[in-house]
Amino acid sequence: MGGGVNQAPFSPHQTPPSSSRAVPEITARQRLEPFAQGNLDGLCGLYDAINALRLALADDKPLSQARCKALFAEGIDYLHRKRGLDKAIMEGMVIQRRLALTRRLAKLVSTSNCQITVDRPSTPPSSIHDVLAWTEDSLTGGMPVLVTLTGGLEHHTVIAGATAKALQLFDSSGLRFIRKSSCGLRDGYYQIPPNSLFRIAVHRSG
Repeated sequence: MGGGVNQAPFSPHQTPPSSSRAVPEITARQRLEPFAQGNLDGLCGLYDAINALRLALADDKPLSQARCKALFAEGIDYLHRKRGLDKAIMEGMVIQRRLALTRRLAKLVSTSNCQITVDRPSTPPSSIHDVLAWTEDSLTGGMPVLVTLTGGLEHHTVIAGATAKALQLFDSSGLRFIRKSSCGLRDGYYQIPPNSLFRIAVHRSG
């Protein structure tokens, strides 16, 4: 999973469907641009971790580009020490390695009065409805969701908003949204492994 993204059955620059009802959204996505693969290097599993941390911290403790580059270097070093760098570059990261990497970066940006955690669903989702409900609940709480897409696409990305019909992305390859109707656990153009879901939570004290 990385630089190449298969052609989706819609234009990534197409305006996603709208709805009159209030929708959950990480509003920082409207003023930030996600780092794209190639700006720093070409690992979507590392980029989505950094992009999700940027979204989660944008309102109170924004990460500078210099800090993000430092986190990227830390991520590369982590993968190298775990003897997973070559495989990550060529094939992408397995879910457990990606989770461990994200938690490592979250620890690096945490402070004594601002702890960043990487949380998973307490119960693994058993349907796409469960996935979407957990995702929207996370977004409503200000927590960006990291997800792996398989099936017609092999990619790691960040979900930053939702409408009645679409999930809005903060994505390193330029994808803007995916349609909910195209998502499934084991079928659909976008398949979402239930164990690939996790979110960035910010816990402040003082």
